[in-house]
Amino acid sequence: TLDALQDSSKKQTITLSPAFIQAVKENMAYNDQDTTSWTSEERNKRTMELYNKIVNAQVEHKTLNKYVPTKADQTDKTRYDINNLPQEIKDELNYYVVDLINQMRRQLGLSDVVLSKTSFEFADKIAKEYLKVNFSNAMKESYYAKGGVGHYAKGVNKVAKEYGMPT
Repeated sequence: TLDALQDSSKKQTITLSPAFIQAVKENMAYNDQDTTSWTSEERNKRTMELYNKIVNAQVEHKTLNKYVPTKADQTDKTRYDINNLPQEIKDELNYYVVDLINQMRRQLGLSDVVLSKTSFEFADKIAKEYLKVNFSNAMKESYYAKGGVGHYAKGVNKVAKEYGMPT
């Protein structure tokens, strides 16, 4: 009982490999550079070099990237209908993910992201757009085949417009 209580006060952690952190920081520094005097070929070459460095850092050092869940997370066998989550579970998931994102951002020297009521609503509306069209793996693959990135851009852009965001 004591172990369970002590563990419940702990939170999950995520640790990135030093090689990955370095590669991402190099990419961020590159993105901050003024490359207007570079040719498009030079920019494309450097972009691909940095992209490959990030990917290779992940692959080569994958054992150094660690996610450690809490014991409580590991033992919880509760199942939910993903399309009908109770609000308190949605809130908990949002805070859980933001905590992990912020742990990674701190390792990269970046400021934390913050959740707001609007961000909760925004994410919920986007999820509903995916549900409306019954978004599937086949649709995602179709978007990839057309040069997209696998997201339901029509739904995402529709919601973004509602919030006055660029699409």
